[in-house]
Amino acid sequence: MSTQVALVGSGAPRLAEWPVNAADQQLVRDLLTTAGELERRGYFGTGLLHRAARRITELAVYAPAEAACPVCGSTIKQPSRGRRRRYCCDRCRWAASK
Repeated sequence: MSTQVALVGSGAPRLAEWPVNAADQQLVRDLLTTAGELERRGYFGTGLLHRAARRITELAVYAPAEAACPVCGSTIKQPSRGRRRRYCCDRCRWAASK
């Protein structure tokens, strides 16, 4: 029960920080827009839409990241925690920034 309370009362989500693809982001935007419109009109039960949007973003964390470096094509070893890597090494990161 405590997780459901935390999901409902966690406030407005910020889409830019979520590791979801563009299609999932659009689905989350649509869910939140619909929930907001229904709340504005006085309907109850919009918490379900908020929870669905939150669940989509939670599941996206477990989705596999891109396996190949965009510069050289080698596999990227992701750390167990912290920021996910976009490049396989510093050389590729520097090459992509130029």
